[in-house]
Amino acid sequence: LILVLWAVPSTSLVCQECFCSLANISACDCSPTVTAPDGSHCLIIEDLDPENPYVQLTYAETNSSYVRIKDTYYVIVDESIYYNETTTTWNTKTKRVVHGCDWDNCNQFSLYEALPDTFKLTINDAWLNENIYGDGSITECNTCSNQTCGINIDQNLCPITTCENSTRCSMYNLWHDVDTGESCYESRCALPEFSDEYNEDNEKYQVQIEAIVYLAQNRSNFDIWELDINCAVENCTRPSIFLEIKGQILGNASVLPIFPPTRP
Repeated sequence: LILVLWAVPSTSLVCQECFCSLANISACDCSPTVTAPDGSHCLIIEDLDPENPYVQLTYAETNSSYVRIKDTYYVIVDESIYYNETTTTWNTKTKRVVHGCDWDNCNQFSLYEALPDTFKLTINDAWLNENIYGDGSITECNTCSNQTCGINIDQNLCPITTCENSTRCSMYNLWHDVDTGESCYESRCALPEFSDEYNEDNEKYQVQIEAIVYLAQNRSNFDIWELDINCAVENCTRPSIFLEIKGQILGNASVLPIFPPTRP
């Protein structure tokens, strides 16, 4: 009996792997590698948490939203447009930048410094005052405690609920397919103990935007991948508000040419 063994080549992706505090970035060692599971891709994550900013090289977990991205060569900038109650102005800050790529060892540590600081996302202040802040207090919100998904989400599926010990609504929208408009929506009264992780600026009212640029496509264009909203205006949790916000967003998606226009 002769056994013939066939060698099946692995299609798994090799990614760089490390976790580095920005406070001690010179000590960072990102030489280790890791094999990403099928369906994943490599990541560079720059998280700008004011208390513990860090850079992480890793791969996209298969249960994360990143694996749903249609083209896995991209840059995402997560920016918050928030109402500063001290200055009574709308300000913008970058919370996180993510670079995704899909060939071996593409998430090199040296690329993190080339990540954009911002896409300079803006929304008209008057629109924000009217549709997000209002008078700073609300008593009712549409409530979908579980994700409701579809192309045209019926507002009746998320009934109006009176809030207890809360004066704001909290909601988010994640686009599964930007081209068709298919998305998932969740909304509720903001938890009384809610405190934004960047609370040094008292960001109780905000539109948090994840904008994505596909690096192998037109880099002057960006899509809105996810929106998170904290608002205090009557009917501000209507599902249609996400498309309204998308129509209001302006920005400048400037990505440095160090990222090659085509995959190797």
